[in-house]
Amino acid sequence: MLLAPTPSAEDKQLHAALLSSAIASGEGLQLECADAETLRPLGITPDALRAKIESLRITFEQWHTELNPQRQAAVLREAGDPPNATSLTDRTSHCWSCRS
Repeated sequence: MLLAPTPSAEDKQLHAALLSSAIASGEGLQLECADAETLRPLGITPDALRAKIESLRITFEQWHTELNPQRQAAVLREAGDPPNATSLTDRTSHCWSCRS
């Protein structure tokens, strides 16, 4: 479903909902587990949790928002703007399955 070359509107809506849910769950976990000891049983650190939440936000922004030219340029600079890329999607490693 989410690996289809051209996802349907329903696929996109589901993807957005799943990303939103994952972001909210991560933020909730971050609030409840402010110190590293609380996260230890999960095998993650507070920094790793923050990084994953940020990664999910970036993925959401890439797939589900329209970027104005200034924001797109900033994102591309942050990503290192790989050569020969012609679109934002070409420049990222994110995919519909959010494996990154």
